[in-house]
Amino acid sequence: MVMKGSQIVDVSMTPGENSGYISPVVGIEHGVQVEYDRRNHLIYWVESKDEEGENCTIWSTPYGGGNKTLVLGIDSGIVGSPSTIAFDWLGRNLFIGNRIAGNLEVVKIDSKIKHRAIILANDGNKTSVARPKAICLDPTDGKLYWTDEGGFGVPPKIGKVNMDGSNPIILVEDIERPDAITIDIDTKTIYFSTSFPPLIGKIDVNGNKRATILSEANYISAPKAIAVMGGRLFYLDPAYEKLVQVALPAGSNPRAILENEPDLKTFTIYKKRTLGEHPCLQANGGCEQICIPAEGRSRTCACGIGYKKNDIGCSPYRTFAVVSQLDMTRGYSLKDSAEAMVPITGPGHHILHVDVHFAENWIYWVEFNRGLYWK
Repeated sequence: MVMKGSQIVDVSMTPGENSGYISPVVGIEHGVQVEYDRRNHLIYWVESKDEEGENCTIWSTPYGGGNKTLVLGIDSGIVGSPSTIAFDWLGRNLFIGNRIAGNLEVVKIDSKIKHRAIILANDGNKTSVARPKAICLDPTDGKLYWTDEGGFGVPPKIGKVNMDGSNPIILVEDIERPDAITIDIDTKTIYFSTSFPPLIGKIDVNGNKRATILSEANYISAPKAIAVMGGRLFYLDPAYEKLVQVALPAGSNPRAILENEPDLKTFTIYKKRTLGEHPCLQANGGCEQICIPAEGRSRTCACGIGYKKNDIGCSPYRTFAVVSQLDMTRGYSLKDSAEAMVPITGPGHHILHVDVHFAENWIYWVEFNRGLYWK
């Protein structure tokens, strides 16, 4: 699935073969990334308001064509905006990297209420997250890997964390401008790219056995997206207007799938994903809200923003501080500073004063630039 210009199209990975397995998705403004849900036959993509790729929204549409659905927008209660996504086909979740808020989040896609939780945020430690550039998942082992541009006390790096946000570690720290990342689940090999210097490299899932596969000597300039399948590495280079496959492990025998193709954005490989037996595939793993894959094909239950875990499931916060931050209003637990309510967000807010009607569960606020009271 290739995003180019304002559309998403399918392209055969074998040069010369026909495409046409999905209906082209058109009318995409400043596309950033594309993903898919094979079971529900949906394409997901991240779309920006401008070329900077900062103020983004997530959309979906069926493979065979149909209406576009806004999955997460700027008025959905999300703080910041999504910049990169990865689909968890075992837990049925969408994982999100948020460069503005500096966090990693998970959203339960299949439920009527799309419960969302922050799994990792910038807490000032080097192992936390600052500006995630790209993420990839290994749900069979409960792991998330990401490239991070760094900032706010976090170095540019390749990081690894359990999908529930526990045990974050640094795999690679001596790296400049990390960009794309993908994983070969069968061989447990991480492939990554950097934009300066332009290269594609690999490590194992513990950060060892680092090696360079392709560099400027191989005529790459901006390896913006990468993927791997069947002993082949695929990369998209918009500077050279091409999508290329090479043989692994050495990066030999390059073959162009697309060339002289302007305005290439990104791509992903549509393929069968490893399922097998997993508790999250049966009745949501017994979890009330979010089932997150963990090590050894086990699972962890998580609660969405506004809820806390108890002995049997999730319960809403009953007491918390409601704080106006001008462009949004948030609720914080008085015990651990956790997000105790879905934030009030969206464009154009200038919130001056807030109050709460506890008995009726209503929040009231005054908008300075609208001259109105809201609830």
